Amino acid sequence: MKKSIVTLSLIAVLLSCTKDDQSATQNSRETEFSNIRLLVTDEESTTVNYINPSNNEVNTYETAFAKSYVYANNNGRFGVIINNTNHSLKVLDCGIESHGDHAHIEGNVRMLDVGGTFNKPIHFYDNVGDIAVFNDGTGKVSYTSTNELSGNNTAIFNEINNPDSSPHHGAMVIFNNGNYGITIDDNNVPNASQSLPERVKIYDKNGNLLHDSTVSTRGIHGEASDGYVSLFGSYSGILKVIANGEQSIIPYPSNFANSDILGSIYFLYTANKFYGRSGAKGIFEINPNTGVINSVLETNQLTDLASDESGKILVALTNDGKLRVYEASNNTIRVEKNVLPEWITGNPKSTIKTTNKFIYATMPTTGEVWQIKITDLSIVKKIKVGNKPFKIAILGGESN
Repeated sequence: MKKSIVTLSLIAVLLSCTKDDQSATQNSRETEFSNIRLLVTDEESTTVNYINPSNNEVNTYETAFAKSYVYANNNGRFGVIINNTNHSLKVLDCGIESHGDHAHIEGNVRMLDVGGTFNKPIHFYDNVGDIAVFNDGTGKVSYTSTNELSGNNTAIFNEINNPDSSPHHGAMVIFNNGNYGITIDDNNVPNASQSLPERVKIYDKNGNLLHDSTVSTRGIHGEASDGYVSLFGSYSGILKVIANGEQSIIPYPSNFANSDILGSIYFLYTANKFYGRSGAKGIFEINPNTGVINSVLETNQLTDLASDESGKILVALTNDGKLRVYEASNNTIRVEKNVLPEWITGNPKSTIKTTNKFIYATMPTTGEVWQIKITDLSIVKKIKVGNKPFKIAILGGESN
């Protein structure tokens, strides 16, 4: 009898533990990673909202200008707030540095002073410890290092003084060897948009030309890199630029017109894939090894596209309010659902960012950020942020 009682007691304990474990797992799935933060700019206000979605804490910080773009660097510690019209750049240090499966808490949240000259800064890029922005007003790149930002209260940005720069709406990549691929406007080719550059050259940070351009396009917009191979969107096709200076064009599918371009390029690290996006054509996977571009979603209603920190999923938003979550390993749809209100012409559009647990969507018409569960696209909560949320970046890292 005693043996039976002991056995029954042990079973009860094990069942209780199993139930507790299941409950903990369920709670973990329902709650965002504790090291994730959101940084949200506003279309009308100079206030930026800094949100901890795991506990709903919202803090605000002041910047000089409304309607600013915001980007996160690769390890999630720094949020770079850029206002092109007013030649302004600010940096927020969230103090959380992601290392994949864990994060280091390096300090408290602080808004850094910024030293440097900016002239219509817009495109952002970071790699190998460098953070860089392209200045449309000069055609030059301003850069700093994460070590510089980590150790000081003032972020000093230096300029790459390549002698053949000129004003244009350009972009750059940073290769793993520390060199920069920078767009150049040579003004020799009638392009699809006279503000866009035609070529890419590779420089060191002193402005020395290492590899000249060998391919001219009809206009470049959008860039991404795996650190060795870089892809630039252009009206002539995808410009492939390798760190050793080799250049070539990957042709678009046959249904692309001369006026079509994949003007935003993405690289997903875990999937090891490049993607291109066009509001008029949809989403396409670009294979730089085979030179083939394949359709993932064909639509002329694409609003936004986002991927998680690790690069395992893609989330697409279309004008009808539908979200589609793709498994990047094979480009299949995990789940799709009409979640957001249909976009109405004249209204500001929602933008999205995602972790591998939740999608975050700005709602400019209601002054909210919506948290949406990645598994079933149900709305978990609506976070009030004020006027008209404009752009959003995810800081910190996907860990607890």
